Amino acid sequence: MALIDFKVLPGIDKQDTESGAENRWVDCDNVRFRYGLPEKVGGWSSLITDTIVGVARRQFAFVDLDGNRYIAIGTDKFLLIYFEGQLYDITPLATTLSSCTIATTNNSAICSITKSNHGLSAGDIVLLDNVTLPVGTGYSNSDFEDKLFQVTSITSSSVFTITQSSNATATVSTGGSLEVKPYETVGPAEQSYGYGWGIDSWGSGNWGEAASASDVSLEPGLWSLSNFGQVLVATIANGKTFTWDAGIAARLTTRASTTTSGFETTSNPTATRVTLVSPTTRHLIHLGTETIIGDTTTQDDMFIRFSDQENINLYTPTATNTAGTQRLQDGTRIMGSLKAKETILVWTDNALYAMKFIGAPFTFGFEQVGTNCGLIGKNAAVEIDGAAFWMSSNGFFMFDGTVKSLPCSVEDYVYDQADTTKGQQVYAGLNNLYTEVVWYYPSTNSDYNDQYVVFN
Repeated sequence: MALIDFKVLPGIDKQDTESGAENRWVDCDNVRFRYGLPEKVGGWSSLITDTIVGVARRQFAFVDLDGNRYIAIGTDKFLLIYFEGQLYDITPLATTLSSCTIATTNNSAICSITKSNHGLSAGDIVLLDNVTLPVGTGYSNSDFEDKLFQVTSITSSSVFTITQSSNATATVSTGGSLEVKPYETVGPAEQSYGYGWGIDSWGSGNWGEAASASDVSLEPGLWSLSNFGQVLVATIANGKTFTWDAGIAARLTTRASTTTSGFETTSNPTATRVTLVSPTTRHLIHLGTETIIGDTTTQDDMFIRFSDQENINLYTPTATNTAGTQRLQDGTRIMGSLKAKETILVWTDNALYAMKFIGAPFTFGFEQVGTNCGLIGKNAAVEIDGAAFWMSSNGFFMFDGTVKSLPCSVEDYVYDQADTTKGQQVYAGLNNLYTEVVWYYPSTNSDYNDQYVVFN
């Protein structure tokens, strides 16, 4: 019998049936294709022994002026710095709650803290300070002093609970004194739909009618991370912007703040979907932000505001600065943005815009370069040498000067089993060694990302 040179084409084909996918692979797991041949994907090893609390939604690498390398990691609970094998907590603090009191229950680890109008929610992280316990609890001040706790429950607008690592030995009514320093709230661990009363002022259009699940999407806790030189710029999605200076001596014991010396953000918008620093002009750009700075009720999901050049805390346009604003038209909300060499790419939920520096008097020009190609989630796009690759709600695309659909023989398979209502959880990664773009996404009935698809 004569030998036949039988060649199987690289990649996976799930658009056809198994019998119809002639000369194609039809399934795989942890496999990549190199030089047309499949090979096993290697494993992973941990860089640290510490456990990261919360779901990591964003990471960003940058370098200070001395050549020290850092990775900022944003979770739904914390903002962390990875430096030389260790994690450092730089999460910004919200307003301190002073003159609090504490109560314990015999044989229970749950402690109740009283503070009028505390404004906290279950799951919030709090740091306790200046602790003086009432007599007889069985605890010592050091069990609480400078310790982190998660709010276990909300009893009322004046009382919340935390859980100690051991039980109290007596029931002690509220007393003592302590300060509670809440961490800035980032958001929920997963994306979900809102149900019932209170999620929309008028329900689905009629007074007294609760909005349906398809009306309101509750986005997960997300961060925008970029750098202004050696200064980290960190924005909580739909929240405030903070900075952290890698150039100071006490950097690893200093938290990100709106009042970082020389890099204040006290005059920045207080509700922004996405931020980034422009690549060459060093403007801090807020996308999906407030039309009136400081008034969160004026947040417009399609409105862009940029600072004066080299001044990340000046946003009022004048004849002598380069601050300004712009509103995009195609779409209902800005989803994400990337720097692509000299161009800033801005995605809405329906379109792609190119934002370029053009100088006075407008500073930046905006050109719509694609439609029906919106971004499915803030972190669902990556940039490689000026080209962008992203996942939309209806396909995979790239931009290298023009928008193109990516050839994809697994597209129907991915979208048939992906939970596209959790698009803000999709994360795109880049493996330069193997020239791969990978998207991690949640499948139907999964709370978190449990599937991936790779483009080589």
